[in-house]
Amino acid sequence: MKIEVFTKTGCEASKQAFNTVKMAVAEVGLDADVYEIKDKKRFQELGVTHVPAVAVDGNIVFSGTVPTISEVINIISREF
Repeated sequence: MKIEVFTKTGCEASKQAFNTVKMAVAEVGLDADVYEIKDKKRFQELGVTHVPAVAVDGNIVFSGTVPTISEVINIISREF
């Protein structure tokens, strides 16, 4: 599973979202690759317009909000 967290430098919500996703993956014990994405080209490829945003295997699952650990666990549990 590939999880991308779209962030912006200096954005506290972006930092929180990235950390939340990492904690959720660790809590579930999932073998997933979690990437922090700042590349504008990748933003455009997936149509990301608001940060933070989270994509699982190329599908945006959260945008413009910091998900809770339980929300992330719920999403990733359905995906694997």
